[in-house]
Amino acid sequence: MLGIASPASLFVSSVESLHARLHSRSPIERPDYAGWRPLWDGYNAFYGRVGETALAESITAATWERFFTAQGVGRKLILAVYEAAREAGCSRVYWQTHTSNDKGRALYDKVAEHQGFIVYAHEL
Repeated sequence: MLGIASPASLFVSSVESLHARLHSRSPIERPDYAGWRPLWDGYNAFYGRVGETALAESITAATWERFFTAQGVGRKLILAVYEAAREAGCSRVYWQTHTSNDKGRALYDKVAEHQGFIVYAHEL
């Protein structure tokens, strides 16, 4: 017997597939759009961008494209921060990142020095 998937099951399958890919740190691929789009729509809804205030479809398309064309953006942003800090008379720039941020840390190791500090916090 041939089964036909419902739109809801296709949605769940797409989101689960994207979720698994993101958690496996596999690069995002164009077929992941079906799983990404509901997450993007939910993100925008959280910030009130739905209905009359929804982002134009062209913005969503451009955002999706950035996954495939935005090479070197992180480095450029960090270097721009360095320049702005230098112009403001700062002598140092520092930031925090999570230990599991492997991709970020690989970049940070190239543009800054890890000085061995670990941050502790306690919410009150």
